[in-house]
Amino acid sequence: MSRRRGRDARTAISWLGYHALCEANRPAYIQYAERRIADRTEAGRCVDAVLSALQDRWIAVLASRCPAADIWTDLRMEAERRTPRAGSRAGRLHAILRPAQADIVILHHDLGLPVERAAHLMGMTNPLAHALLRGAQRDLGSQFEG
Repeated sequence: MSRRRGRDARTAISWLGYHALCEANRPAYIQYAERRIADRTEAGRCVDAVLSALQDRWIAVLASRCPAADIWTDLRMEAERRTPRAGSRAGRLHAILRPAQADIVILHHDLGLPVERAAHLMGMTNPLAHALLRGAQRDLGSQFEG
């Protein structure tokens, strides 16, 4: 196989990865964004903007230490930018907790995702996700279930 063909095959495989990631994670990304933004249409636009920007820099993101964490950070920042300044539960969580704590609470408790799936979406280890949840429970006390 020539070098060019090998490079073309690797590029095609990496783009398949991009499309697989979008297909696998888009529903959860939209659910998260909808909790933050409180509008399903705007949540879809938020996720589309993140994934479109990701497409433009996909190869560089793949080379990063943790692509899932980079993508999650982009999603969190875009959702924050679009979030109305209302008193939603997600807004209150983000006002009280560190960003990763608030997000793991939203994904696990509010959206009902298993901790392992939430950790995977956020690009973190399962033990770290569990530690963030314990810390959130401690920080929120009786507000945790509210």
